[in-house]
Order: sequence, then structure tokens, then C-alpha cells
Amino acid sequence: MAKITTSHLSVTFPDGTTGLRDINLSIEPGELIALVGPSGSGKTTLLRTIAGFISPSSGELDIDGKQMTSTPPEERGIGMVFQQHAIWPHMSVKENVGYPLRRAKVSKAKREEQISKTLTLVGLPGFEDRSPDSLSGGQRQRVAMGRAIVREADAFLFDEPLSNLDAALRVNTRIEIARLHRQLAATMVYVTHDQVEAMTLADRVVVMNHGRIEQIGTPNELYHKPATRFVASFIGSPAMNFVPCRLEDVGGKLNVRLTDRLAFALPPARAARYQALSRTDRLLLGIRPEHIMEARPHAEPGVEPFDAVLDVTEPMGMETLVYFTLEGGQICGRVSPNAGAQDGSPLRLAVDLNNMHLLNEVTGAVL
Repeated sequence: MAKITTSHLSVTFPDGTTGLRDINLSIEPGELIALVGPSGSGKTTLLRTIAGFISPSSGELDIDGKQMTSTPPEERGIGMVFQQHAIWPHMSVKENVGYPLRRAKVSKAKREEQISKTLTLVGLPGFEDRSPDSLSGGQRQRVAMGRAIVREADAFLFDEPLSNLDAALRVNTRIEIARLHRQLAATMVYVTHDQVEAMTLADRVVVMNHGRIEQIGTPNELYHKPATRFVASFIGSPAMNFVPCRLEDVGGKLNVRLTDRLAFALPPARAARYQALSRTDRLLLGIRPEHIMEARPHAEPGVEPFDAVLDVTEPMGMETLVYFTLEGGQICGRVSPNAGAQDGSPLRLAVDLNNMHLLNEVTGAVL
């Protein structure tokens, strides 16, 4: 297990493009960290900088307290699994997995022992003599993982390893990676564009945008306590809804007004939290789709009903996604499949203000 630390790490490419901006990150021994963000956010650049394939323009990288900023990749004690399977087509499974050991001049007896142990770990015992052409996509990715872990590295880096697999294989291989992490108790850094992978696999998730870290937290923290509009909208599917709003005092209560005809009294905890905000601030109400549901009798405090005309409905089996327009913006909610939701029809909905967020419309900060 290795501790990986970056301090003020920045990368500027020869064409002047900035890849990373002042990255400060501490990855604890045995931790699985996921790097997520849109294309161009810097997640793969950060991974490849840790691996040693990209040299930072400034800042430092330490692995277990040793300065590694200028250390060649092969001397960093790191195993890497790439997006492409990158296994040799002319070699057997055994030869592919054992290749790093052969290059390191490990004795044949030790190689055989390590290869056998590794193939068992990745769920491929008995596949020693199979050729890559005879394997499924998921099995080839397991071979690639086996080759990365066979040397018992201090840390393992995964660069979107499941992106080329179909949906069923992604689920199965994701489970395999989670199992491997538990068994190896190794430090892992995992790049993905799939937030389901990040949220289910990672101890902590690093959300990146334009080469910067927007927020670091557990999956639960990022989902329920986003720090910025970017994080709030990026984490969660369907994405969080944002509605322009303002605060107003009515009859001794603090209300949030969405339109000229639609306003809600805030529940006591939220009213206390937002009481000090200016009534003239430009704000956004952030609410996740699961907190807009069909109205029910005897709702708990803070769950406020309203009427909407549905634009589109999407039956999903266990739930139905409903879309309607509010002040020119499209809003998404989740209702029961038995709620009677139909395209173009009215439906009485409710919003759970106990789970609302207020954001500064100008800065995007969650208040």
C-alpha cells in the first residue's frame, strides 16, 4: 500500500494548453480514489502524471514520502490498466500476465507461483494456455488487470478500464475490481466518466473541471452536500434541477418564490439556514428529481404540493421520470409508475424542501 501526495501540481503542454492547475491531493494507503469529470477536465492527465508518463510543469509528487516528480515510470512501483486492453495477441494468457515478471528477470519458479496466484485473483484459473482471440472482452480486461497486479505494485492506476465493454460486462468487471481492491488492500486511482462506477467503487471521489479539483468527498458527501453548481449537476442522474428564485418574508415566515404564482414556505431548518441571506440576491433553487414526486395526502412538513402539466413521461419500470416546464426551464421529477403520469396531462406533484439547496446564481456556490 502506498500513500500518494501531490502538492501544487500543474501541467502546461507544449502548445500552451493547461492540463492541470494547482492540484493538491492526498491519497491514503489502501484507498480507492475515483477521478471523474467531463472530457478535458484533467482526470486522465492527473493519472498519467502520477504514472510518470507526463512531466509536471511545477509542483511535486510524492509516493510513500519519496519525491517522485522526475522518477521514470518503471521505477515508481505502480501497475497500470489502460482503456484499451493492451495485451499481446501472439502470447497466451499465461505469457501476457507473466510478461512484467520476465522483463524483471524473476526466476521461473517464482514466476509460475505469481502467475497462478494472479490468475486466481482475477478469476481466470485454467485459462493459462488460452489465446487472447478466444477470450471475451471482459476476460481480456481481466488479463490486463492480471498483468498490472502480478508484480505486487505499491499502487494501481486504472484509466477508464470498462469503457469499451458492454453494459453487462461493465457491471461484472466492476464487481471484480471491487473484489480485487478488498483482497489486495492496495492503493488504487481509478479514472472514469461513468459516475455509477465512481460512486459504487470509490472510498472518495475527486470531481475535476478545467484542470482543477472542484470537490473531494465520499460519494454520499458529493451527492448530498455538493459545494458548487458544477458538482451538483455532474453528480446524479438525472441531473439536479435548477430554478431561478428569490427569498421573501411573508407573515413571519421565510418563503422561496419561483414564479409570480408559485412560492413555498421553507421548513424551519432551511429557514434558519438561509435567514441571513439578502432578499435581493440572485439565487437558484437546486432540487434533485427524486425530491419532486407525486403529491400524497398527509405529507410530512416541508413537502409542498403544486400543479404541473407534463411535457414528457419516461416509464422506467420501477419509476416514471416526468418532465415539465417552469419559467422556461425543463424540470425532471420521479413518480410512481401508478401515479397516472401521461404526456401532455396535468399532475399534482410535490417538492421536498427538506432536501433543497440554494445556490448563488452568479458564482455557482452552494450556500
